Amino acid sequence: MKKLLYLIFGLPVLLFSQSLDDLEFGTEKTFDIVTWNIEFFPKNDQTTIQYVASIVEAMDADLIAIQEISDYFAWNELVAYLNDYSGYRQSINNRGLGYLYKADVVQINDGFELFTQDPEANNFPRYPMVLDLVYAGERFVVINNHYKCCGNGDLDPTDPWDEETRRLNANLLLKGYIDAELEGLKVILLGDLNDILTDPIGDNVFNAFLDDTDNYLFTDIGIANGSSENWSFPNWPSHLDHILITNELFDLFTSEGASIETLRIEDYLQNGWDEYAQNVSDHRPVGLKLPLDQKLGNQEMVGVSALMNTPNPIKGSTTFMLSDYSVDIIKIYIYNIQGQLLFSKEFAAGQKEITIDLSNIAAGVHIAQLEIAGVVDTVKIVKL
Repeated sequence: MKKLLYLIFGLPVLLFSQSLDDLEFGTEKTFDIVTWNIEFFPKNDQTTIQYVASIVEAMDADLIAIQEISDYFAWNELVAYLNDYSGYRQSINNRGLGYLYKADVVQINDGFELFTQDPEANNFPRYPMVLDLVYAGERFVVINNHYKCCGNGDLDPTDPWDEETRRLNANLLLKGYIDAELEGLKVILLGDLNDILTDPIGDNVFNAFLDDTDNYLFTDIGIANGSSENWSFPNWPSHLDHILITNELFDLFTSEGASIETLRIEDYLQNGWDEYAQNVSDHRPVGLKLPLDQKLGNQEMVGVSALMNTPNPIKGSTTFMLSDYSVDIIKIYIYNIQGQLLFSKEFAAGQKEITIDLSNIAAGVHIAQLEIAGVVDTVKIVKL
């Protein structure tokens, strides 16, 4: 349920325009996916954290793929502020990528990074982050990206460091991976892809996807061809943030209730774009709705579960419920929202439940992190 964070754990209240209440996106009848570059988060420190938290709650999406996290302590603080969301990231090498998701409806099966070794890595300043998940009994694979920026608009295939060529190669590598490894799965590739869909054929870095209309569709192609008022990067202006789907999702996307839109957050703030750009980002979020009722399908948790614990809030001990990891040591860390480490311990692989005593930590909001094989999942815990 949509809730705006007018008061956040005793921090000063931001005087948002009341019209932020009118922002509507996510629904219980749709799987709501957003891509959002939040520009060097937090660009305005605590103020940015509060803005982003309030906007996330107002959007009410099920899954938000985030780019440009500059400070992971601030990221942990953001997750602690959010009532309905958990945070997911991987090793620090993901260079600013992460996910926010509703743990009550989105189950994380697996997560990993692609193309982390040269020469392929040269085309990805941020390694693509894959998230294998279940929503309403349906399996999805989401690939979060932040491609190389800038360039002069002209492809130069003879120069491997040409910005456009690196984006072209990134698309070729990702398409090859999806074709070979994810055949038959519902795949969503999204992110700040740092180029436009409407370039001429000779300079279009997305040709591999655009030409394969039987298997791929940019859901936001209509936005790219439409008014610049709805483009995701107004400063240029240009439309750089895209959501691509595979043909396994074509029927859902063409069904009644499906939609794709740029979320003009500045329309819900008193001082419009200047307020948004100063405190949040230079990119607008782009959101996709797929008509899939979260109450339908098999909700039984399978595979690798998201990090969960009970009880929460806690007074003393709490039990973390995990899936059966069979190969890697499990590490659990507890931080306060200032980023100070309060507890850490390693556990043998293969455990499904781990109970730890937190009676000696102070009351308040804390962050628990599970790490296994470089993958980190995050959950907020409240100590009474």
